[in-house]
Parts: sequence; structure tokens; C-alpha cells
Amino acid sequence: MDTFLLTMIATFVADMGDRTQLLVALLVVRTARPGLVFAGFATATIINCALSVFVGSFFASVISGDALTMFQALALGFAAIAMLWPRLALDRLEGWRMTPFWLALLGCLILEFGDKSQFLVIAAAARADLPWLAGLGGAIGIAAATVPAVAFARRIEGWRPLKWMRLAGGVGFAAAAIVIGLSAL
Repeated sequence: MDTFLLTMIATFVADMGDRTQLLVALLVVRTARPGLVFAGFATATIINCALSVFVGSFFASVISGDALTMFQALALGFAAIAMLWPRLALDRLEGWRMTPFWLALLGCLILEFGDKSQFLVIAAAARADLPWLAGLGGAIGIAAATVPAVAFARRIEGWRPLKWMRLAGGVGFAAAAIVIGLSAL
């Protein structure tokens, strides 16, 4: 249960103010089809988290002990850097001509691939007795962070508290990365 809760909280924090969240808000406004956009996003998230569990399980079979702990510290450090670094410009997918579901699915799948949340899920799955709990927690955390983007789509992009949430999350991830990294040494 610890794996589930910690991964859910970590991915929730990591995705606040993230480009995926902003893309979903933009697509909701542009298409006026929030249900289809959220369904496409959720499908992309499930695929991404399932892939992350598979990769994490593979890492668990070839890496052990302190190396897995250090990998988790690196994933947290990567999340810290990604949250503290200024966000890159968001591709608005204006040239993409497809239904809202496929637009959200493909756009979010591309944005989430190699993202900080994916590494958090991989690291949690690699250290867990039941790796699928990391995937489930990650998917729920990412989805929970994106619900406000659907609900408040027109106002979320310029919302100032997102900047402070990203700063606080980045500092928290950095502190956790240092503590966990030192414990691995």
C-alpha cells in the first residue's frame, strides 16, 4: 500500500502545472469536448504507466539493493530539476486534424513519454513487491492532477498558484532525492 500511496502523491505533485495538464486544458477549450479529451488523456496515462511498470520490473530483475535506491533518488532528482526548470513552450497541436479523443491520446502520450512522472513510476515499480501498485498509483495521481485542468480549462494556464506548487514540489523532490541518495551510499 505504501508503493501505491507514495507513487500517487509523487505523480500528483509532479504533474501540477505540467505541460500535459496545460495541453488537456487547451484541448478542452479548443474542442469543447471535455469527456473525450479526458478519456484520451486517461488512456495515454494508463499506457504510459503500464509501460513504466514493465520497465521498472525489468530494472528490478537486473539491479538490486542500493543501486535501486540510488535509481529512485535519481528519479526524484530528475523530477526536482524538471519542476524547477522553466517550462518549455507548449505545442498547441493546431495542425493536428483528428477527433478530440485521438488528439488528447496521441498528444499526451508523446508529452508523457520520458517525463518525470514516468521515471517516478519506473523507480517505484522497481522497488515494489507488487509493481502494478506503482502503476495504479501513478495513473491515479496523474489523472487527479489533471482533473482541475478539465474543470477550470479557461483559467488554468495563467493561474499563479501553479508556479508556487511547482517550486514547492521541486524543492520537496530535491530534498527527498538528497536524503534517499545519501542513504544509498
